[in-house]
Amino acid sequence: MNKIKLCSILVLFAISIFAVSSIVSADVTIKEVYADGNELSDQINDLGIQKDNQIEVKVIATNDGNGTVDNVKIRAILSGGQDDVYDVTDKFNMRPGVSYSKKLNLNIPLRMEQDTYTLMIYVDNADGVLFESHKYKLDIQADEHKLQIKDIILSPESSVGAGRALLVSARVKNRGLHKEQDVKVKASIAKLGVSASAYISELDPEGGDDDSATSEELYMRIPDNAKSGQYDVTVEVEYNDGDDKETATATISVEGAEEQAVPQVEDKKVSKIVAGPEVQDISIGEGKNYLVTISNEGSTAKTYTLDVTGSAWADATISPSATDVIQGGASKTFSVFITPKSIAAVGENIFTVTVNVDGTSQEIPLKANVLAGKTTTSTVSLKKALEIVLIILVVLLVIIGLIIGFSKLRRKEESEEDKSSETYY
Repeated sequence: MNKIKLCSILVLFAISIFAVSSIVSADVTIKEVYADGNELSDQINDLGIQKDNQIEVKVIATNDGNGTVDNVKIRAILSGGQDDVYDVTDKFNMRPGVSYSKKLNLNIPLRMEQDTYTLMIYVDNADGVLFESHKYKLDIQADEHKLQIKDIILSPESSVGAGRALLVSARVKNRGLHKEQDVKVKASIAKLGVSASAYISELDPEGGDDDSATSEELYMRIPDNAKSGQYDVTVEVEYNDGDDKETATATISVEGAEEQAVPQVEDKKVSKIVAGPEVQDISIGEGKNYLVTISNEGSTAKTYTLDVTGSAWADATISPSATDVIQGGASKTFSVFITPKSIAAVGENIFTVTVNVDGTSQEIPLKANVLAGKTTTSTVSLKKALEIVLIILVVLLVIIGLIIGFSKLRRKEESEEDKSSETYY
């Protein structure tokens, strides 16, 4: 019996020794880290990394333990800006004594400012067990000249009919270190052969008070024969004396003439009129153009006359002339220049452009959002000075009147005293 117990104890002891000897250890370490092929050190790493670029991070890690480590993943996090930049590898198993090289990609956003950022490397597993981590300092640099097209604004936003006007403007931000001047903004629809351009006078360097601006609306008329479909609206920004360009694209849906169900009318009445923009902000004393494009779709020449009504609050000028002859199949654009008078009410004001041809007329209602004119300091000062002078004159007149009145009264009293003091003999 005792021998049996002794044997049992020996067996249990042997099993425990075997179990202890079979326990595996995990000793995962980060050996080397590279950014764009450059090995990183514990110092600040100035690698010439630019904003709006992708950094390839390579991590070499080794399992120095005696057993396989399952479901390992490596994470890279670049922090210090508005948003963290992050990437992680797929899970993999690490066998003992083997080094593994894994690549991660960090996309540096254009909005990051030039600064020093922290790159954290983590090696852990799916259960959240952290084996090792290391941090590095990276310098992120800004371009000397760099603009970003932040937004393209279309009016109408999604769909426009053939023969109608499309207005395009672009929101542009300076992401570079230098002020940009005379920035050219060009919008085009290559498949329709239309384009328009404008300039932004200047943009402050990134972080300045005026480092963003919206271009003026660019007017493009969709051709009458445009076919239905989706068209790319390309905006190109040219800057740094024309050495650099940025492009962005939006999409507009065009409703072709074949879908617009234009009623069949006699040749003498076939005219198409497009006016735009329909509403504009205008300050009192300043002026803006409203464009009216007339297409004579008939086969013979017609005489068109334009008239502006309902504009007593503004001065209206039509150029090149209010009456013109348009040949059959041709088009002509008239400019209606509206300048609000001082009597104009601040806010929305409506006027009507009437187009007369062949005894018929078509009215086009347009709007102006009138803004209060700017009053300069010198004007206010002059007004106050005139008011003060007027008050002084009134006071002087009152004083002079009182002096004259008292003088007359005094002479009258002296005269009466002289009469009463006469002696008769």
